[in-house]
Amino acid sequence: MNRPSDYQQAKAIDALLQHQKPIISVVASRSKTGKTLVVEGLIKALKDYGLSVGLVKSDGHGFSMDTPGTDTARATEAGATAVAIAGLNGYAIIDHGVRIDDLTELANRLTSEVVLIESRSRGVVPIIEVVRDNHTEALITSVGDLWAVIGDKASWPNNTAALAFTFDETAELAKHIYEDLIVPVKALRQAEA
Repeated sequence: MNRPSDYQQAKAIDALLQHQKPIISVVASRSKTGKTLVVEGLIKALKDYGLSVGLVKSDGHGFSMDTPGTDTARATEAGATAVAIAGLNGYAIIDHGVRIDDLTELANRLTSEVVLIESRSRGVVPIIEVVRDNHTEALITSVGDLWAVIGDKASWPNNTAALAFTFDETAELAKHIYEDLIVPVKALRQAEA
């Protein structure tokens, strides 16, 4: 390891090996920065590498998946603390009685090979931070934990070894995720088996 970027990559690989599957965070300091745009692009691009990709989205405002008038909504309104629905295309569980603060716990429950965590404030290494001109004031990720930034070029930090991409380079970011992180992690896990 001769360069700071080599250290960042080694640290990211080590972090990925600590989980049951690769978990990569996409974070930003504010809403409307472009996190979802980045996540959508990464999911599509990583699928092109043959990976199944899951998403854990942090929502600090609360959420509802029940459409008013449906059986699951009626069960929730009646006082059910948890509701599950199963169909030919998958299943969903809404548990109103449990709050999970550890997003990696949810990520490990997903059946996908790789999981992205989208959050405004929390992330596990490796972390990709989304930055936007005149919107993002400062990075929320410590320089040592920042693996990549994506967004408006004028907002890229210059005091970090992180990789940097514009919003138009999401496929290039996915290529780095695959080649620099996923492939080495798979190889290390196979060597351990």
